[in-house]
Amino acid sequence: ECIMCGKKVERFLPYQYKRNKSDIFNKYQIIESDTDNFSCPHCNCHDRTRHIVMYFNRMNIWKNCILGKSILHIAPESHLQRIISQLNVKEYVCGDLNPANETVKKIDITNIPYKDNYFDFVICNHVLEHVPEDLKAMKEIYRVLKKDGFAVLQTPYSPVINISYENKAINTPAERLEFYGQSDHARIYGLDLFDKLVNVGFKLNIIKNDDLFTREECKKYGVNHRENLILVQK
Repeated sequence: ECIMCGKKVERFLPYQYKRNKSDIFNKYQIIESDTDNFSCPHCNCHDRTRHIVMYFNRMNIWKNCILGKSILHIAPESHLQRIISQLNVKEYVCGDLNPANETVKKIDITNIPYKDNYFDFVICNHVLEHVPEDLKAMKEIYRVLKKDGFAVLQTPYSPVINISYENKAINTPAERLEFYGQSDHARIYGLDLFDKLVNVGFKLNIIKNDDLFTREECKKYGVNHRENLILVQK
Protein backbone atom coordinates (compact mmCIF):
# COMPACT_ATOMS: atom_id res chain seq x y z
CA GLU A 1 0.00 0.00 0.00
CA CYS A 2 1.31 3.46 -0.86
CA ILE A 3 1.29 5.71 2.16
CA MET A 4 1.29 8.76 -0.12
CA CYS A 5 -1.72 8.10 -2.36
CA GLY A 6 -3.37 5.43 -0.20
CA LYS A 7 -3.81 3.01 -3.08
CA LYS A 8 -3.20 -0.73 -2.92
CA VAL A 9 -0.47 -2.01 -5.22
CA GLU A 10 0.42 -5.49 -6.37
CA ARG A 11 4.02 -4.44 -5.90
CA PHE A 12 6.19 -1.33 -5.98
CA LEU A 13 8.25 -0.79 -9.12
CA PRO A 14 12.03 -1.33 -9.11
CA TYR A 15 14.59 1.37 -9.82
CA GLN A 16 14.78 1.73 -13.60
CA TYR A 17 18.17 3.38 -14.04
CA LYS A 18 20.57 0.59 -13.12
CA ARG A 19 22.85 1.63 -15.97
CA ASN A 20 23.79 4.51 -13.64
CA LYS A 21 24.52 2.21 -10.70
CA SER A 22 27.04 -0.53 -10.02
CA ASP A 23 27.54 -3.50 -7.71
CA ILE A 24 29.50 -1.35 -5.26
CA PHE A 25 26.26 -0.76 -3.35
CA ASN A 26 26.08 -4.48 -2.64
CA LYS A 27 29.82 -4.87 -2.05
CA TYR A 28 29.85 -2.25 0.71
CA GLN A 29 26.34 -3.03 1.99
CA ILE A 30 25.39 0.59 1.43
CA ILE A 31 22.20 1.68 3.16
CA GLU A 32 20.19 3.56 0.56
CA SER A 33 16.88 3.48 -1.28
CA ASP A 34 15.02 0.19 -1.62
CA THR A 35 15.75 -0.23 -5.33
CA ASP A 36 13.50 -3.28 -5.58
CA ASN A 37 10.51 -1.34 -4.21
CA PHE A 38 11.38 2.09 -5.51
CA SER A 39 8.32 3.84 -6.92
CA CYS A 40 4.55 3.65 -6.58
CA PRO A 41 2.90 2.61 -9.89
CA HIS A 42 0.00 5.00 -9.17
CA CYS A 43 1.57 8.26 -7.92
CA ASN A 44 5.26 7.58 -8.69
CA CYS A 45 6.46 8.58 -5.22
CA HIS A 46 9.78 7.05 -4.24
CA ASP A 47 10.55 4.87 -1.25
CA ARG A 48 12.73 7.50 0.43
CA THR A 49 9.78 9.92 0.41
CA ARG A 50 7.38 7.30 1.76
CA HIS A 51 9.85 6.51 4.53
CA ILE A 52 10.25 10.16 5.55
CA VAL A 53 6.46 10.52 5.75
CA MET A 54 6.25 7.36 7.85
CA TYR A 55 8.84 8.76 10.27
CA PHE A 56 7.12 12.15 10.40
CA ASN A 57 3.75 10.49 11.07
CA ARG A 58 4.98 8.14 13.77
CA MET A 59 7.11 10.77 15.53
CA ASN A 60 4.51 13.56 15.13
CA ILE A 61 7.14 15.75 13.47
CA TRP A 62 4.41 17.58 11.53
CA LYS A 63 3.06 19.10 14.74
CA ASN A 64 6.28 19.37 16.71
CA CYS A 65 8.67 20.69 14.06
CA ILE A 66 6.74 21.96 11.03
CA LEU A 67 3.42 23.59 11.93
CA GLY A 68 3.97 27.31 12.49
CA LYS A 69 7.68 27.01 11.71
CA SER A 70 10.14 28.22 9.07
CA ILE A 71 11.12 25.32 6.83
CA LEU A 72 13.95 24.89 4.31
CA HIS A 73 13.52 21.98 1.93
CA ILE A 74 16.53 21.20 -0.27
CA ALA A 75 15.87 19.35 -3.57
CA PRO A 76 12.22 18.98 -2.55
CA GLU A 77 10.38 15.79 -3.40
CA SER A 78 7.14 16.87 -5.09
CA HIS A 79 4.92 14.63 -2.96
CA LEU A 80 6.43 15.85 0.31
CA GLN A 81 6.42 19.43 -0.96
CA ARG A 82 2.71 19.15 -1.69
CA ILE A 83 1.96 18.02 1.88
CA ILE A 84 4.00 20.77 3.54
CA SER A 85 2.60 23.44 1.21
CA GLN A 86 -0.87 22.66 2.54
CA LEU A 87 0.13 23.00 6.18
CA ASN A 88 0.02 26.14 8.30
CA VAL A 89 3.69 27.04 8.36
CA LYS A 90 5.40 30.38 8.99
CA GLU A 91 7.56 30.10 5.85
CA TYR A 92 8.36 27.29 3.45
CA VAL A 93 11.40 27.70 1.22
CA CYS A 94 12.18 25.06 -1.41
CA GLY A 95 15.62 25.24 -3.00
CA ASP A 96 17.66 23.41 -5.60
CA LEU A 97 20.76 24.11 -7.64
CA ASN A 98 18.68 23.34 -10.73
CA PRO A 99 15.06 24.25 -9.90
CA ALA A 100 12.44 22.06 -11.56
CA ASN A 101 9.75 24.77 -11.57
CA GLU A 102 8.82 28.20 -10.23
CA THR A 103 7.95 26.86 -6.76
CA VAL A 104 11.64 26.09 -6.18
CA LYS A 105 14.27 28.79 -5.69
CA LYS A 106 17.77 28.48 -7.11
CA ILE A 107 19.82 27.75 -4.00
CA ASP A 108 23.37 26.43 -3.71
CA ILE A 109 23.46 24.33 -0.55
CA THR A 110 27.09 25.38 -0.01
CA ASN A 111 26.06 29.06 -0.03
CA ILE A 112 22.51 29.37 1.31
CA PRO A 113 21.27 32.97 0.85
CA TYR A 114 19.64 33.33 4.27
CA LYS A 115 20.91 34.84 7.50
CA ASP A 116 22.19 32.89 10.49
CA ASN A 117 19.63 31.14 12.71
CA TYR A 118 16.81 31.61 10.21
CA PHE A 119 15.07 28.23 9.82
CA ASP A 120 13.44 26.02 12.44
CA PHE A 121 13.63 22.83 10.37
CA VAL A 122 15.64 21.68 7.35
CA ILE A 123 14.90 18.71 5.11
CA CYS A 124 17.83 17.49 3.03
CA ASN A 125 16.89 14.00 1.86
CA HIS A 126 19.49 12.11 -0.20
CA VAL A 127 21.36 15.23 -1.31
CA LEU A 128 24.75 15.33 0.43
CA GLU A 129 26.10 12.35 -1.53
CA HIS A 130 25.84 14.50 -4.68
CA VAL A 131 27.61 17.57 -3.29
CA PRO A 132 31.38 17.85 -3.92
CA GLU A 133 31.89 20.24 -0.98
CA ASP A 134 29.71 18.34 1.47
CA LEU A 135 31.39 19.70 4.60
CA LYS A 136 30.66 23.23 3.42
CA ALA A 137 27.03 22.22 2.85
CA MET A 138 26.78 20.75 6.36
CA LYS A 139 28.21 23.96 7.83
CA GLU A 140 25.72 26.07 5.85
CA ILE A 141 22.78 24.01 7.08
CA TYR A 142 24.07 24.39 10.63
CA ARG A 143 24.50 28.15 10.15
CA VAL A 144 20.97 28.85 8.90
CA LEU A 145 19.34 26.56 11.46
CA LYS A 146 18.02 28.16 14.64
CA LYS A 147 19.37 27.09 18.01
CA ASP A 148 17.59 23.87 19.02
CA GLY A 149 16.29 23.52 15.45
CA PHE A 150 16.31 20.15 13.68
CA ALA A 151 17.44 18.90 10.28
CA VAL A 152 16.79 15.62 8.47
CA LEU A 153 20.00 14.67 6.64
CA GLN A 154 19.40 11.32 4.97
CA THR A 155 22.21 10.06 2.74
CA PRO A 156 23.47 6.64 1.62
CA TYR A 157 26.41 5.29 3.62
CA SER A 158 28.30 2.06 4.16
CA PRO A 159 28.18 0.58 7.66
CA VAL A 160 31.20 -1.63 6.92
CA ILE A 161 33.81 1.06 6.17
CA ASN A 162 34.96 3.57 8.75
CA ILE A 163 36.40 6.26 6.48
CA SER A 164 34.47 7.75 3.56
CA TYR A 165 36.06 7.13 0.18
CA GLU A 166 36.53 10.20 -1.97
CA ASN A 167 39.09 11.08 -4.62
CA LYS A 168 38.99 14.46 -6.36
CA ALA A 169 40.57 12.89 -9.44
CA ILE A 170 37.38 10.87 -9.92
CA ASN A 171 35.32 13.44 -11.82
CA THR A 172 33.49 11.85 -14.73
CA PRO A 173 30.16 9.99 -14.64
CA ALA A 174 31.88 6.77 -15.75
CA GLU A 175 34.54 7.05 -13.03
CA ARG A 176 31.98 7.90 -10.35
CA LEU A 177 29.94 4.90 -11.42
CA GLU A 178 32.99 2.66 -11.17
CA PHE A 179 34.35 3.90 -7.85
CA TYR A 180 31.33 5.33 -6.01
CA GLY A 181 28.63 3.04 -7.34
CA GLN A 182 26.49 5.74 -8.96
CA SER A 183 27.29 8.13 -11.79
CA ASP A 184 26.19 11.26 -9.94
CA HIS A 185 27.64 10.54 -6.49
CA ALA A 186 30.65 12.42 -5.12
CA ARG A 187 31.82 9.79 -2.62
CA ILE A 188 30.99 6.68 -0.64
CA TYR A 189 30.21 7.70 2.92
CA GLY A 190 31.53 5.52 5.71
CA LEU A 191 30.71 5.61 9.40
CA ASP A 192 32.71 8.83 9.72
CA LEU A 193 29.67 10.56 8.19
CA PHE A 194 28.35 10.86 11.72
CA ASP A 195 31.66 12.22 13.02
CA LYS A 196 31.53 14.89 10.31
CA LEU A 197 28.07 15.99 11.45
CA VAL A 198 29.15 16.13 15.09
CA ASN A 199 32.32 18.06 14.22
CA VAL A 200 30.21 20.67 12.43
CA GLY A 201 28.32 21.13 15.69
CA PHE A 202 25.21 19.00 15.32
CA LYS A 203 23.79 16.78 18.02
CA LEU A 204 22.93 13.39 16.59
CA ASN A 205 19.53 11.76 16.99
CA ILE A 206 19.61 8.50 15.04
CA ILE A 207 16.05 7.16 15.09
CA LYS A 208 16.15 3.44 14.41
CA ASN A 209 13.61 2.14 11.93
CA ASP A 210 13.18 -1.04 13.93
CA ASP A 211 12.22 0.94 17.03
CA LEU A 212 9.25 2.45 15.19
CA PHE A 213 8.20 0.02 12.47
CA THR A 214 7.87 -3.72 12.10
CA ARG A 215 9.44 -5.52 9.16
CA GLU A 216 5.89 -6.25 7.99
CA GLU A 217 5.11 -2.51 7.89
CA CYS A 218 8.29 -1.82 5.91
CA LYS A 219 7.38 -4.49 3.39
CA LYS A 220 3.79 -3.26 3.16
CA TYR A 221 4.79 0.34 2.44
CA GLY A 222 7.88 -0.48 0.37
CA VAL A 223 10.68 1.06 2.44
CA ASN A 224 14.17 -0.04 3.44
CA HIS A 225 14.11 -1.30 7.03
CA ARG A 226 17.88 -0.68 7.24
CA GLU A 227 17.51 3.07 6.74
CA ASN A 228 17.30 4.86 10.06
CA LEU A 229 16.34 8.53 10.33
CA ILE A 230 19.35 10.83 10.58
CA LEU A 231 17.85 13.63 12.64
CA VAL A 232 20.30 16.26 13.85
CA GLN A 233 19.82 19.23 16.15
CA LYS A 234 21.69 22.51 16.52
